[in-house]
Amino acid sequence: MHFPIPTRRSRYGIWLLLVSLTLFVTTTQAITTTENTAAKTSPPALKLAVYPYTHTSRVVPAWTPLADYLQQHLQQPVVVVSAPSHAAFAQRAEAGDYFLYITAPHMAAWLDQQGQACRVRKILIPLYGQLWVTKTSGYRGLNELAGKTIATMARGSLVAELLDYQGAILRDQRPFDFTIQYNPSHVSAVRAVLNGTADAAYVVPLPVPQLIGPDFESIVIVERSKLTTHAMFMTPAGLGHEHAEKMGRLLDDFQSNDDKAQTMFTPYLYSTPTIFEPILDSDIENLIPLANQWHGKLN
Repeated sequence: MHFPIPTRRSRYGIWLLLVSLTLFVTTTQAITTTENTAAKTSPPALKLAVYPYTHTSRVVPAWTPLADYLQQHLQQPVVVVSAPSHAAFAQRAEAGDYFLYITAPHMAAWLDQQGQACRVRKILIPLYGQLWVTKTSGYRGLNELAGKTIATMARGSLVAELLDYQGAILRDQRPFDFTIQYNPSHVSAVRAVLNGTADAAYVVPLPVPQLIGPDFESIVIVERSKLTTHAMFMTPAGLGHEHAEKMGRLLDDFQSNDDKAQTMFTPYLYSTPTIFEPILDSDIENLIPLANQWHGKLN
């Protein structure tokens, strides 16, 4: 059998085909290598964590303006995250899962005292517990609610701890107890009074007319707790004080130069401007009784 001898033109065609295949393989390998390198070098998203003071569906959009601002200035992806409960949030904060987190003040005080967190800023919005009852109930204060059901926020929240703390003071004076009904939000706690499943509600200051509607005219505030510190920004102790100071400067810049900082709470729970200030020793000291009470329940 005889095979045809390749002509000069056919030999050139074979050579051109081999060169093309070589270039294709080399280019494909280069693209794959580049993609793998990019995947390995892309920075992971930083977690801006917010304690579960209300539904996650409200937490995330409320804090997205701050996340966007931090992402722009840190040149790294920033995502807003929360946790299913206050206890879970505290555990993740202790583990150092977050680069910056906003937490209830009693949790911040505990983590600060244990050396597990660095102070950044506090939110300067008036905060205290309010006791709501129906106008027809005749109740005039917590001391008249022995044996009754009081609706409040989730277990471990600041307002729930305030309620329990006030109850402990009364129990030291005489036999006194009540049932605490935990709710996923402050609004649902107030609604529990309106629908008759609770005798009173103990919540933080709320724009009740907007959140409750016309029914708010049938309820009234009969008692307020002492003023306490609002939520606090903290960072894991493992990231050091320089990191905490950097976050503080960014928060100061955010509230001074970003219009969204002044309105980010308005659609959710508060109608006052957002103001961040340094956390004082006195802030932490005043919260120690609540912090100890809260942490004692975790053990």
